[in-house]
Amino acid sequence: MRLRVRLGMRNSRSLLRFLLGLGCAFNKAAARPSTVTWADYNQLSTAFFQSVNNVLTGAESGKDAVLQLHRSLTRLALLELLAVRQGS
Repeated sequence: MRLRVRLGMRNSRSLLRFLLGLGCAFNKAAARPSTVTWADYNQLSTAFFQSVNNVLTGAESGKDAVLQLHRSLTRLALLELLAVRQGS
């Protein structure tokens, strides 16, 4: 009942159509980056944020930011690879 009121739905049929329409959105959803990056998510997220922020504030060109992000992500990947090799 509350959901219908919040969404401005007048009857259950409208609510049902709305909820069924969400199925498409969920079917096309992508996995969160943390699912793929695991423990490195915070470092990856910070590197990405800093690159975007540098471009938006004019501190760095888009090309330079992408190159720096690539270096950062490559370094993270190499560190992870070394950790895996040392652990096995």
